[in-house]
Amino acid sequence: MTTVAHPPLSISTFRREVLALRFGASVEDQSARSIANPYDRERYLKRVEYENAMLANSCALLFMCYGSTDWTLGGIATRENREAAERRIATLRDEAKMHHRELLRFPLILKEKGIRDSKTPENKRNDLLKPFSEPIIEYTEGPPSEMPPPSARDVRRATRDRLIAPPEARVRYTCLVWESPDETTENVPAENIDEVNEALASYREHEQVFFERTCKRFGATDWGTLEGIPDAAKRAEAIRFFLARQMQIEARCFYELQLTRINIGQHNAKPTTPRQAAVLSLKGITTADLLAD
Repeated sequence: MTTVAHPPLSISTFRREVLALRFGASVEDQSARSIANPYDRERYLKRVEYENAMLANSCALLFMCYGSTDWTLGGIATRENREAAERRIATLRDEAKMHHRELLRFPLILKEKGIRDSKTPENKRNDLLKPFSEPIIEYTEGPPSEMPPPSARDVRRATRDRLIAPPEARVRYTCLVWESPDETTENVPAENIDEVNEALASYREHEQVFFERTCKRFGATDWGTLEGIPDAAKRAEAIRFFLARQMQIEARCFYELQLTRINIGQHNAKPTTPRQAAVLSLKGITTADLLAD
């Protein structure tokens, strides 16, 4: 998983406690150690890791909007814009902390929502195990008149072939689902390799369609390429959009892979004898947990 920015930020303690309650922590001890089911505890830890990665990517995107040439705070050329970016991040952080602190006033409601928020099934964004149901983050704030052109490195990264290729985590996920013991295409069972190739080809086709339509949205006059966008400013905007989206896609694919590993481990731990069931129950795991969706 690629993370462009490395700000000294992580999700707040309040957000961690909200997540812990959603994953089954006790009201008295709103932390990972009170999540009885070890598989849900591991899912919680991976969710925190994922949200930290998404926060880093959000900060990188915000820095870019304030004129950074390398997606970092230090890459913002003027002191005025650097300070403005820092103030904006501080404001967003304070607003998030206030929101999550308010949610913690009602811990039982958070516990009732659970991981999938079954109380509101129509709102898929509340499902903490479905990262692809969450919206792609976009920022349009900042001083666009001072936006620098994309760096040579960004231009090299924003080719069509790179952007439509499945991220490494998506390739590993696909191989894992189709029973590769080491998550590589080389060791997918022969009877499953066609399904793997088709799944990865399908991913590329969907991303190619998205790439071409997005290029046209930014003004491409051909069938849909970055080179076909005649306005240099619009072409630069498209490059930044694609790279920001790619960072988020990579983070989501990696989280999806981690969750799948946990699910497989949980399934493989299904008890086959009364003794095994008793041992697992001492760890807070029931047969219903193992069979749960």
